[in-house]
Amino acid sequence: MSLSGTVIEDRLRARASVYEHRSDGYMRNSFLHRDDTQKIDELTAKLQLAWRVSDEHLIDFAFRHLDITNGYDAFSLDNSRTSHADEIGIDAQRTNAFAIKSNYQMNEAMHLVSKLSHSQSNLVYAYDEDWSYIGEFPEQFSPYSAFDSYKREKIQNDIDIKLMGDAEGRIFDDSTDWTLGFYCKKYKEKLLREYSYFEKPFSSTYDTSNTVVYGQFDTAIDDKMVLVSGLRLESWNAKYSDSQELNIENDEVLVGGKLGLSYEENSQTLYYAYLSKGYKPGGVNADSRLITDAKSYYTENLWNLELGINSSYLEDTLINRFNIFYGKREDQQVKSSIVSTREDGSQNFIGYLANAGKSHYYGLESQMDWYLSERIHFYSSIGLLQSTFDTYIDPNPLALNVEGRTPAHSPEYQYVIGFDMTFWEGWIWKSNLEAKGAYYFSNRHDEKSDAYTLVHSSLEYTIGNWSVVAWIRNITNIDYQTRGFGSFGNNPSNGYEVERYTQQGTPRTAGLTLSYDF
Repeated sequence: MSLSGTVIEDRLRARASVYEHRSDGYMRNSFLHRDDTQKIDELTAKLQLAWRVSDEHLIDFAFRHLDITNGYDAFSLDNSRTSHADEIGIDAQRTNAFAIKSNYQMNEAMHLVSKLSHSQSNLVYAYDEDWSYIGEFPEQFSPYSAFDSYKREKIQNDIDIKLMGDAEGRIFDDSTDWTLGFYCKKYKEKLLREYSYFEKPFSSTYDTSNTVVYGQFDTAIDDKMVLVSGLRLESWNAKYSDSQELNIENDEVLVGGKLGLSYEENSQTLYYAYLSKGYKPGGVNADSRLITDAKSYYTENLWNLELGINSSYLEDTLINRFNIFYGKREDQQVKSSIVSTREDGSQNFIGYLANAGKSHYYGLESQMDWYLSERIHFYSSIGLLQSTFDTYIDPNPLALNVEGRTPAHSPEYQYVIGFDMTFWEGWIWKSNLEAKGAYYFSNRHDEKSDAYTLVHSSLEYTIGNWSVVAWIRNITNIDYQTRGFGSFGNNPSNGYEVERYTQQGTPRTAGLTLSYDF
């Protein structure tokens, strides 16, 4: 439901919306005789204000509230959609966030854009680790029972101020558009972990501070070609402490940038080539059981080369965006794990982030929109990817060496192809195919997902302020996997033999969505 309108004529506009999504999910818990342990219960509320202070000054305000209480009961020992867990997991989030953006035209030469934002979140992620109930397995199989709970509080404050040149403010003999900016972020995360195998709860605090200066210059070489150059300098500081008296501090200067050319052949065709350097700051693994070398990980650096063309044909009814890319990653951050056997025979799984070494990747992306008529719109989005670990390093000496292999969650292809068709006034039929190639679930083992293609469709009718949508997803009811394990065993009946465990994707689902726009 949404409400929008003018509050003060020519000065203040407002829009408010509330969206609620509820579902019992698609898992059945046979032990608890419930079909809602993987439920979806999500509420989103938004408020937006647009205030024209004067002809030169605009202020936008946005507020968002999230109230999410989803169930978590996603895995079973036989990889089915029937769970035997005796304790219900949860995936919950409460977030309040706001942002204020000011756009002030200082003079004919430049304008100032400022943004201040704040968010505060409380999150709970908890699950039944053994995926079974007490008494399901005879004592001679040494069954175990464990529950793991993570409670987090996150607070983030951001400020971004940038000065941007306009047409009258071009520099270097009226050839260059420019942007100069300052960005600062303060982030704090508190963790409380309660685990069946811990003698007492584990707690940690992680604080980071980012201070950035950046700039970009777009220089016209002639009336068709533009040289793009950008630079980003960042001071990054981080402090970590926990209840095990571990203290880690990081202080680093990070550099990113971009250099490229764009060539506008005509109003329908633009070519571009960009070389960019990015980074991802390091961090700390908040788990008291980890070995010393796995407690922290370093900054990842990325170089990327991109060549592309944006074009339109048939009097702008066919629009295409196509690019190819090649990149190299150094100190690539990856998920890894250590698995050991407890005294009761069960497997102790400890996940963490590590720096794998080096990798490279290349591929292409293509997006197409074809407006065949005022009533029919075809579209497609296609991605092809090849990526390889050139070197692989892990602080766990028993880790699988995946050097020369594709990194996890890197399918060779993904695509969406579909259409929208208005066949009567107010009626719209939408359908699409969504496909993804097979990919490794993890860098810790060799288990892979199956490739899949899903079919979705909907029928929408709009009359006045009312809209009703009848929809169906995964029409052919394809079985597919979204997540998987393969480096530990969790089944007492076979001696905790290492097995493949997968989380199943959403089966065929259908529903009706009713909305009213005030």
